[in-house]
Amino acid sequence: MTPTDEVLARQVADLPADVFADRLAWMAPDQIKGALWLRFRFDYEGFCRYMWPERFDLAFNTLHRSLLSRSDAPGWRYRVENTRDAVAAPRGYAKSTISCFAQVIHAIVYDLEACIVLLSAGQRLALAQVKDIKTAMENQESNLWDLYGPIRTEGPISEFLVAAHGHPLTAILPGSFGSDVRGWRHPTRGIRPGLVIVDDGEKKDRVRNPEQRRIWWDFLTKDVDKLGPRGGGMRLWVRGTVLHMESMLSRALSHPGFRAEKWRAIIEWPDHPEMWAECSRIWCDLTNSERRRDSRAFYDAHRAKMDAGVIVLDPSTEGVYQLYTEIWGGGLAAFLQEKQNDPRDPSASVFDLARFARCRIVGDKLITADKRTIKLSALTRRGMRWDPALGDAAGDFSALAVGLRDQYGYTYVVDGWLRKAKPSEQLAAMWSLAERWGIRRVSLESNGFQSLLGDVFRREREARRATGKFWQVDCHEEPSTDNKEMRIAAMEPDCHNGWIQFAERLPPEGDGQFGDFPSGAHDDWPDAVEGMWRRLGGSPAQMERRPQRRIR
Repeated sequence: MTPTDEVLARQVADLPADVFADRLAWMAPDQIKGALWLRFRFDYEGFCRYMWPERFDLAFNTLHRSLLSRSDAPGWRYRVENTRDAVAAPRGYAKSTISCFAQVIHAIVYDLEACIVLLSAGQRLALAQVKDIKTAMENQESNLWDLYGPIRTEGPISEFLVAAHGHPLTAILPGSFGSDVRGWRHPTRGIRPGLVIVDDGEKKDRVRNPEQRRIWWDFLTKDVDKLGPRGGGMRLWVRGTVLHMESMLSRALSHPGFRAEKWRAIIEWPDHPEMWAECSRIWCDLTNSERRRDSRAFYDAHRAKMDAGVIVLDPSTEGVYQLYTEIWGGGLAAFLQEKQNDPRDPSASVFDLARFARCRIVGDKLITADKRTIKLSALTRRGMRWDPALGDAAGDFSALAVGLRDQYGYTYVVDGWLRKAKPSEQLAAMWSLAERWGIRRVSLESNGFQSLLGDVFRREREARRATGKFWQVDCHEEPSTDNKEMRIAAMEPDCHNGWIQFAERLPPEGDGQFGDFPSGAHDDWPDAVEGMWRRLGGSPAQMERRPQRRIR
């Protein structure tokens, strides 16, 4: 669009919706299309709703309107300054649908960009975004085609070319954040990128590595930021969720060269946390088969008081009660990161020992934290995890954790062993605990030298069998390939909700290792407890799978 056209489009877009609708009622069909074409240049909400009513059928919140306002920039031919924009948004709030779908298509149909680059954490994600755009623009039955057609497309999604309303072809180039992007330009027109979108560029499982964070920041500032025209005019949009206090996105948010916004799902917390604590107690009671219904009923009965003071970003899709169930089910640390863009200091303790539920063994009975009495013989789901070590004084502890599981899903850590001991002593402790608790299956972490212990175990089992000793135990060797810190941290909500309960007589160093995690010198006991808990079924109380949310 020329500057003159943009002035007219702005005037049409500024008309109140009811006034504009009244004028449309008097227009011929061709005039209606022309009026909509002008209005949608700056009426971004109207553009989204008219083009994809099935995607954008819910209310727009302030985050969405802020993202859409970035489309106000003039076309690539008229821009001379580079601009940098960083937005941290909660997960699940349609930032990608707006920035990497609706705004990209809007830029194409109004010829605002000649070359667009989409960068995601992996190539597969970037290609999926381009495929979504391609599918939408090739749908000849759509409102998009009706208003801006004919639409012409060329090439594969790895180098997709598209044009609408008779404009020249715009290139969309997808890529993996961190790959070689130097020299990227329009494959046929030779034009350098005018819009570069980095959408969730960082990988969650690698962001803890300080060297990786440095590499990502250097890539953003030294490679991605230099992709635009030599004379200036490139727009750089960085979108994502803050995964680490010193992540690439976090640095961009505090950098003076970026226009920065950080959004939270809960903007203001409720005035009465004690009411929410009681609601949480109901929700977390696994013995109540209607706990979710009763928790919701408690909230509905006290809603006025529980909602006092609270402000949420998008009450139409995620109200405060739903957000609190995410805290209870997934843990506060995960919620602060994924919904509040406020990740915890990675050196801070994950576990609050004061919130650990304690059970007791009295004779042949187990007394739970909420004073239920269970016969040990009734707890038939049993398991043990063996986390071996070499046994030298300067090395790790070897750990054995024994757990029982009831019919509701509670896990009881009833016994354990934690010492720096030789493998032969570890085996002796394992046999003793297995016989005491009737354990028939032990899982063994079998990385490195530990894989050799499986053979030692089997030889000793045959020797015990031949001499009439207790031998009826299988050893399941299980190499650990997942990130250990993430595995252990996954127990946080279950420990804090009382779904994992700890007996009073456990290795005294074990609590210290939980309290110091993840910055302590040792985490062998939490690692063994996690392995046992996971083998018994892991978290018993995941929220029911919800229907997939409509994409905005």
